[in-house]
Amino acid sequence: MNTVRPVAMIVAPSTKMLAPMKKLPALLYLAVMLSASGCGLLYDIGQDANVDRCNRMKLIEERNACLKRIGPNFEQYERDRENLKRGVSEKANPPGRQ
Repeated sequence: MNTVRPVAMIVAPSTKMLAPMKKLPALLYLAVMLSASGCGLLYDIGQDANVDRCNRMKLIEERNACLKRIGPNFEQYERDRENLKRGVSEKANPPGRQ
């Protein structure tokens, strides 16, 4: 027996197909917020992960050496980067030396 389906059942998407689309606005919002916050947020997340990794070390000497290897905060990183772009390096002229 061949039954004829109404056109609405063929054209209308099922609710299972619409479920991912309901999440789309939230995902778009998250993408916009992450891009608007810039690289600073990602840099800070990476730095926090590095600090946590160092703090898990048992030997104090290794922990201190690991923490010293971690770079500056994002603001200092950006200042150093801009100085390098302009050709100025704070390490080339440390305070007290001319």
